[in-house]
Amino acid sequence: MTALLSPAVVLALAACTGADRPPASDAADSLATALAGLDLTGVALATDTSADPQAHLVEVTEPLVEAAGGEPAVTVAEVTEVAEESDDAPPTAEVTLAWSWPLDGDQTWEYTTTTELVWAAPPEGSEEPGAWQTRWDTDLAVPGLRAGERLAVEEL
Repeated sequence: MTALLSPAVVLALAACTGADRPPASDAADSLATALAGLDLTGVALATDTSADPQAHLVEVTEPLVEAAGGEPAVTVAEVTEVAEESDDAPPTAEVTLAWSWPLDGDQTWEYTTTTELVWAAPPEGSEEPGAWQTRWDTDLAVPGLRAGERLAVEEL
C-alpha cells in the first residue's frame, strides 16, 4: 500500500479573546476531538450547503477507516485569531488541523486541513453564551476534496 507523507506540523497557538468570549483554541480542540472520533455531535457548524456534514464526513472517510482499521488522530496544529476589523464583523479564527491515518505496517498518511471559526454572539438580552462555529467545507476532512468526490484506497 502506498501512503503520502507530509512533514510534521509545528504547534503554535495565538490567543486573543474578548472579555466574554472563550478562546478559539478551546473550540478548535473540541473540533479536533470530534473529527478524530468521526462524530460531529456537539460541534457548532456554519454551513453554506444543504448537505449534512456528519453524513459527508462518514462517507468521505469510510475507505480510510476500513484501510486503517480505525479512526484517525487529529490534532490542532495552529489557531490564529484574526483581529476584528469593524464592530459589524464577527471575530474569526483560522484553524489548521493535523490528520494522521495509520495504514499497513509502519506507514501513515499525514496531512493538514484548515477551517475558519466564526464567533456567534448570543442574542441581545439573552443569558445564553455565544459560541465559536466551525465553517464546514467539503475539504475539511481531506484537502482538495470537492463536493461529490470520494476517496478510494488501493493496494499497490
